[in-house]
Amino acid sequence: MAPVRSATENPISVAHVDAVLGPDANSRERNDPEVEILVETNWRSLESIRNFAGPDLEAAVVPDQAAALLTSFDRRVQHSEIAVTDWR
Repeated sequence: MAPVRSATENPISVAHVDAVLGPDANSRERNDPEVEILVETNWRSLESIRNFAGPDLEAAVVPDQAAALLTSFDRRVQHSEIAVTDWR
């Protein structure tokens, strides 16, 4: 998870990528002055991720302008399959 300097700015956007079904961002305050942000994106397929991120599917893609706002961020990502999409 990535602590950020400002939770009001959002330079991380994948909305323009057609293969992204939906990004989510969750945050929580920590005991120090940082806020921890968890970004989750839903993709159409692993091939879609490969087209976006390149051959290393677990390498984090963090634009320079986003990295400039972060005090730290994970360099590796994790992938999982969606098991349930409707909890009604």
